[in-house]
Amino acid sequence: MKASTLVDQQQNQDVFDLSMKKTKSWVKELHDSDEAIVKSLLKQLKTKNIKVKVAVMKTFSVLAMVLQDKLEKYLPQIIPNIEQSIHENNNDLLTFSLSILQYTFRISESGGYSKTAQTSCELISKILTQALNHS
Repeated sequence: MKASTLVDQQQNQDVFDLSMKKTKSWVKELHDSDEAIVKSLLKQLKTKNIKVKVAVMKTFSVLAMVLQDKLEKYLPQIIPNIEQSIHENNNDLLTFSLSILQYTFRISESGGYSKTAQTSCELISKILTQALNHS
């Protein structure tokens, strides 16, 4: 057998071996590093740059959609930032902030309601009222 044929066969075998390896899904990786992600995002919210705040709230809204119940434990840290975002007079920031509430306060997979929604209902009501009055 020619040397080039052996090399081709080895390369084909390597490609096959790579395709059979099991890798973590990106959702699993998010679940595994949720604490570091949330901590980093909360740190970025301290900036005065509105574009950064919008990007952070957009990221939180996507995380709320993907992580669902797992984001619940961070909501007490996130909600004050949502309240603050209402006063920024930026429609994108307002929209992403409200979408965080939408995704996190639905009925959880375990069948119960969000504990944060129950304990923070007055603050959430205030946030929603301010959002509705936003012009």
